[in-house]
Amino acid sequence: MYLWTLTFKEDVTDFREAKRRARPLADYIRRRGGGAVGVWEIQPTRLVRTGVAVWHLHAVLDVRLSVVELRPWLEARGWGRMCHVEMVHLHRDMDVAQRRCEVRRVARYLAKYMTKRGSGVEVGKQPTAWFVGRSKCGTVAFTWVGGLARLYRLGIGLYLQAQSLPYWRYLLRLRERAREGRLWAFRDFILRLGLEEIWGAPEFAGYQAHPCLGPPQV
Repeated sequence: MYLWTLTFKEDVTDFREAKRRARPLADYIRRRGGGAVGVWEIQPTRLVRTGVAVWHLHAVLDVRLSVVELRPWLEARGWGRMCHVEMVHLHRDMDVAQRRCEVRRVARYLAKYMTKRGSGVEVGKQPTAWFVGRSKCGTVAFTWVGGLARLYRLGIGLYLQAQSLPYWRYLLRLRERAREGRLWAFRDFILRLGLEEIWGAPEFAGYQAHPCLGPPQV
């Protein structure tokens, strides 16, 4: 594996333009049978010094590319001459501890830019991850599985109808329950609304007294 840091020829502040220039690079990597995982970052020192949010790319590649050949190719497509490359040493002679050390170094390399402030998450609310090939994007967001998502959506509709709430007020209610430490109980209640509707729901008056429901709001 190889750790790459790439910058643009001029100051690219538009994230859509940065992603557009990265597409040929992604195709270049795929044609050579490789894959990549990366993250976009705003140059922090430039941002502090000038107030201009300039993008650049950090990536981990699983294929070896020649910097001598790649640099003029990148320059012709709007990238700069600066290509910092560092090899991750993983070979058969390494013991388990050494391999784990190198893998952790790669993880820290990406996590550093994924989690640091000013990486671009706040700027325009744009996703900053970059994937090429078989790399996948995971999520830690909450989700129902096993067919329960349909029941949960049904429960939300019943809850909004019973409380005469717009959907955006329901989202605020979720935040309130999270601050109170009752988010999971509230979600469980919404799910049971959907279940009881399918089984034959009782009158909505029975739900009004539930501790998670609270008084009606408009």
